[in-house]
Amino acid sequence: MTDIARDGPSRAERLSGTRHRRVATAPVATAQRRAILAALAESPAFLTAQALHDRLVASGHQVALTTVYRALRIYADLGDINRTRAADGTVLFRYGPDSDHRHYLRCRDCGYSVPVDSDPVEAWVARLAARHEFTDVDPAIEVLGICWSCRSQDGDPAP
Repeated sequence: MTDIARDGPSRAERLSGTRHRRVATAPVATAQRRAILAALAESPAFLTAQALHDRLVASGHQVALTTVYRALRIYADLGDINRTRAADGTVLFRYGPDSDHRHYLRCRDCGYSVPVDSDPVEAWVARLAARHEFTDVDPAIEVLGICWSCRSQDGDPAP
């Protein structure tokens, strides 16, 4: 992710017809961004930006929802957090500063998630992409269910 002070080419670039590639810079770790990352790290479940914002406000932080969205985008692009989509398309976030691409088995009731070994699926996706001459493939795999805790709260016996 880049923090860029200006949008579009400079006057000199417009006049010369050239445009230089923008240089990515590390985002400034403001107090608000640190609070957002810390609040996300405290949750074992994936959260929406709105739910994270609500937690921050409830704990006394003054932070705008747009700031939460911006910070989450930056941290996700840097690989400090993971993002996935709920069944309704809502983007969910979870702290996970590892460099590996991960997939999760996620509870559709409470959001609790467990990382799963997705190497066989990743290999299948790579073969599929190669066979059909696709590049830059990003598998969006959702594995949803109901965790044991939610199931036992609903009266179903645990396995």
